[in-house]
Amino acid sequence: MIDKMRESKKIGSVCGRVHPIGSGPIVWYQIFEYAVGHWLQKVSEHIFGTVMCSPGCFSLLRGSTLLEDNILNVYTTKSSQASHCVQYDQGEDRWLSTLIIQQGYYVAYCSAATSYTYSPETFNVIFIFVGFLFKIIYVAKHA
Repeated sequence: MIDKMRESKKIGSVCGRVHPIGSGPIVWYQIFEYAVGHWLQKVSEHIFGTVMCSPGCFSLLRGSTLLEDNILNVYTTKSSQASHCVQYDQGEDRWLSTLIIQQGYYVAYCSAATSYTYSPETFNVIFIFVGFLFKIIYVAKHA
């Protein structure tokens, strides 16, 4: 990913492949979803010019890109309307990638960079995690 970043100063972010690991139908679905998203969609987007979303789980971001006013200041804006919650708070990696692209940078994909991550194996784990995220968002909004 570092070598990919060195190719051009206009690359603001580089993402790699994520391989979910575990067992069971929920993990199988994650494997399928990541295969489509990372191995087909991101490759196609990279070939056509820029990847539209650099996932937060496995990305390298250029620090100087993030420090630009129109990226960091906009990204750290607190939501003040209901529509902002959807745009800013439920897809932070997508929102950050959009801001990077709007400033004229590219988001690249590096298929040689791979990572492995454990995927939830039961619905109970997913529900606990989602509930935890909603609590964090609620506390952050009311702080």
